[in-house]
Amino acid sequence: MELTEQEKVDELLKLEKDNNHMLHRMRRSMVWSQVFTFLYWLFILGAIGWSYYFFQPYIEKYWGIYQSATKTLEGLQKTGNSLPGELQGILDKAR
Repeated sequence: MELTEQEKVDELLKLEKDNNHMLHRMRRSMVWSQVFTFLYWLFILGAIGWSYYFFQPYIEKYWGIYQSATKTLEGLQKTGNSLPGELQGILDKAR
């Protein structure tokens, strides 16, 4: 049961059309995948930018509180370091 030349050509043509159709679907799928990946990252970066814009006043407020607390603690530490010398001076005067 040998296929004739025309049947072979017709079968190859059918396979070629099917293959071409699959390749076009793959390419279209790839393009849509790239579009949605771009939109995904645009959404992620937009959410980060929006959250920074929204939370910036609160961050600045608490950053200022943190800096003032740090300065206060540094002042206390300097006072704590100078206390033993001052106490010794008071004790010397009391003797």
